[in-house]
Amino acid sequence: MNNYKYYGGSLAYDFDMFETSPAKKQNKSGNIIQHPSVAKQAKKKARQNVGVLSGKLSAVVMSTFIILMLFANIYSRAEVSATRSQINDVNQQIEELYSEHVSLSCSLENKMSYKNLEAVAVDLGMQKVRNDQIVYVKTNNEDQVVCDKGLVLDS
Repeated sequence: MNNYKYYGGSLAYDFDMFETSPAKKQNKSGNIIQHPSVAKQAKKKARQNVGVLSGKLSAVVMSTFIILMLFANIYSRAEVSATRSQINDVNQQIEELYSEHVSLSCSLENKMSYKNLEAVAVDLGMQKVRNDQIVYVKTNNEDQVVCDKGLVLDS
């Protein structure tokens, strides 16, 4: 490689590095102007038409994609709002059932109070225990129980 040219001048003007092969140089040497043939022009025009068609086709595909995405977004929002309304309905039912539970618990506590039990017992003819009603029974055999039918049970 001839490196002398790098010492004498600037690399900014060294266009030899970008030249094509010598075979192509020889074909372009001279003042011959070649006009492209009709087939080359037709190919070039076909490529341009394909480029225009592909551009239009890609625009149609992209616009269709955008429209589909908009419809999908609208559909998903409608589904979300329907689901939210169902959740609100269920929450309202839960609140109603909870308030019913609280009212039933209060009424049960009122019915189970000692004053109510005493009033019901008096209505049934019951009375408080007196000392003369208490009877103590003493047994010699602490481990045996005798039933009404005379059956003796040992523990």
